[in-house]
Amino acid sequence: MKRKEKRINEILKGVLKEIKPTEKEKTEIREFIDKIINEIRIICEEENIKAKPMVVGSLARNTWLKGDKDIDIFLLLPVEIGKKQLEQNVKRIGKKLSRKEKARMVIKYAEHPYVRLIFNDYELDLVPCYSVKGVHEMKSSVDRTPFHVKYLAARMDSKRADEVRLLKQFMKGINVYGSDMKISGFSGYLCELLILKYGGFIELLNNVSSWGKKVFIDIEGFYQGKETPEKFKEPLVVVDPVDMNRNAAAAVSKKKLSRFILAAVNFLEKPSRKFFFKEEKKITLSKLKTLMKERDTYWLLIRFNLLVKEPPEIIWSQLSKLAKKIRNLAEKKDVKVLDIRWWTDEEHEGVIFIETERRKLSNIKKHYGPSVLQRDKGHVEKFIKKHIQNKLVIRGPYLEEDRLVVDLKRTETDVKKIIADEVINRNLKTSSSLGESLKKTFMVFDSEDLERILKSSFYPYFSRILTENIWI
Repeated sequence: MKRKEKRINEILKGVLKEIKPTEKEKTEIREFIDKIINEIRIICEEENIKAKPMVVGSLARNTWLKGDKDIDIFLLLPVEIGKKQLEQNVKRIGKKLSRKEKARMVIKYAEHPYVRLIFNDYELDLVPCYSVKGVHEMKSSVDRTPFHVKYLAARMDSKRADEVRLLKQFMKGINVYGSDMKISGFSGYLCELLILKYGGFIELLNNVSSWGKKVFIDIEGFYQGKETPEKFKEPLVVVDPVDMNRNAAAAVSKKKLSRFILAAVNFLEKPSRKFFFKEEKKITLSKLKTLMKERDTYWLLIRFNLLVKEPPEIIWSQLSKLAKKIRNLAEKKDVKVLDIRWWTDEEHEGVIFIETERRKLSNIKKHYGPSVLQRDKGHVEKFIKKHIQNKLVIRGPYLEEDRLVVDLKRTETDVKKIIADEVINRNLKTSSSLGESLKKTFMVFDSEDLERILKSSFYPYFSRILTENIWI
């Protein structure tokens, strides 16, 4: 066996030992689930609710990681009942279960409202769905999940389950695990499908290292001998084995796909356990100052309160759109934006991080007019007439080749004021609750506020931006 292969096997064996639940842990969580399932059945009988509880997710497939205390139970309800009754039933069951088990109950929101019960040792989500006969009868996307459970139950043996665990931990280590808007990466179900397709973790990485612009995986061969359907626009397409019209990898962004490919190449070349357990490096104030000085750029951090309670998916989606709007508006004001990121704690605050080339713009800006060689519609004459007596014109009109140009004096050169006043106060048009929260409560930190930034809740994320490196 080659030295590198031996090293890889040693790493995988050690990682698996760290991430695989112990027999004691398995027994405890199964006993807890059995108890809860039994309680739900009793409550359904008492409340005359026709609902079948089903354990879904990684626990159902035995692919969960050590220390994972999240449990998902779906309540399959008759297709005849309406959406309102569906929601009422899960709340009634959740309320009664929380009283019996002395758990804290929280109503969460996704496609349907669902119930989260917080116990001392576990967190349990009760999610309602319709008990449909096939995906063609689905009333919502969650109705598909029980079919995922059945499909994988027949195919996920213990060896494959361990390979899935390695893949999940690897993806966590390189920050591509999670299909929500916050991560835009790989779901647990997608990890399981990839292991089914390639047979194992290393076999998958060997294939991933040669992936290109478009990857099409069709485990069940729905489209065998056919061209890739136009409906699948994403760079990674993994046709859902239980629904040929769905891409199970639709949430994976180009960035996270690229990160996974590079990490696969790098791990196979230089294997290390650091890919699985990336260490968070704490940056001191002096180190932060050094990094900022080396970059010689200007940072703005726009922090605001979340005034309206929204589901995390909505918050991250709105933050992404807000950041893009702010970037576009800033660039229209000639602010050169080098980088823009966003972060939220999902409950109290949001932050948009903007890096620009400099703190101040030049006093003048060039404004180009029409070509003298194209004199139709009187544009040349209009341009000259408009600017010949303009008090903001420092020079011109003059010619650059055939085009008329004037040098205009800027009304504002301070980037902080431009973004705070021109962009957010005057020009940021938004109908989202997050946008309104930003406009009403925003505070601006900049490169001169390092000590305040260091003490902030968003500092760890900011430090990760400054030290970001895809190579281990």
